[in-house]
Amino acid sequence: MIFMITKRKNDKNDYEYPMTSMSLSISVLADNHAAEGFSSEHGFSAFVECDDTRVLFDTGGGTLFAENALKLGVHWWETEAVVLSHGHYDHTGGIAHVLSGNSRAKWYWHPDALLPRYLRRNQDPPKSIGMRPENRASLDVLGERLVRTTRPTRINERIGVTGPIPRLNPEEGTGGDFFLDEAFQTSDPIRDDQALWIRAKGGVIALLGCAHAGVGNTLDYISSLCGERILAVVGGLHLQGDGALRLGAAVDAFRRHGVKYIRPAHCTGDAAVTVLARNFPDAVSPCRAGDVMKL
Repeated sequence: MIFMITKRKNDKNDYEYPMTSMSLSISVLADNHAAEGFSSEHGFSAFVECDDTRVLFDTGGGTLFAENALKLGVHWWETEAVVLSHGHYDHTGGIAHVLSGNSRAKWYWHPDALLPRYLRRNQDPPKSIGMRPENRASLDVLGERLVRTTRPTRINERIGVTGPIPRLNPEEGTGGDFFLDEAFQTSDPIRDDQALWIRAKGGVIALLGCAHAGVGNTLDYISSLCGERILAVVGGLHLQGDGALRLGAAVDAFRRHGVKYIRPAHCTGDAAVTVLARNFPDAVSPCRAGDVMKL
């Protein structure tokens, strides 16, 4: 079988990777870059179909994920599980829309995802980057469908959520100047940052939202939870403008775990993707809204 990017109409690129034998597809519904015929935004969302289980991972910045899903023929409203990688607006913007179209899925997120969040950038005024109030309020209807991921949590025998990721490599930081208040008095460690892992024959596929816990910390933790090699990494790595330390730690992690397939998306940054491609020319390929990885 092959782990590939399905070729879309008028798309000139077609990537294929030898991989494993299980029924799996990962459709990228929202990203900063888009394949021809699809739309982009600052945000991330992906839809996982693993055997008979469907998982919506993050909801992007708004309803764009649903528009791209329609073009892909992806029935996101049939998902059994929604996983929020963390509480930033560009990953939680479509929450209310998802709830309006699905009333049965379980939701997996850490309680800190509800905290107010702010970004300090140069001399700019504080930028609120937390979950928007209307989306936060809409979560009140979840009741028993809410699963608070304060520890590693399994969705089924092949799919799990890391919960909070231990920060054993402190040099990775969070990838930015993040705070819990507008006065920039309390730093935000983004404890709610978590990843999704999918067990496949030959290793584990790691799906990351922003990797605020650090790529190295995240992959090390997933490897310890699953006891298997990291075969593929898909999603945001938050390496844009973060300097040599965080990027170097990511390169070391990919090398340490022998990752064969690297699909950097969203907040990774074009310059960082170039560095990754230089270090892992056979592993790195683009990841855009409208791309579908299949087994």
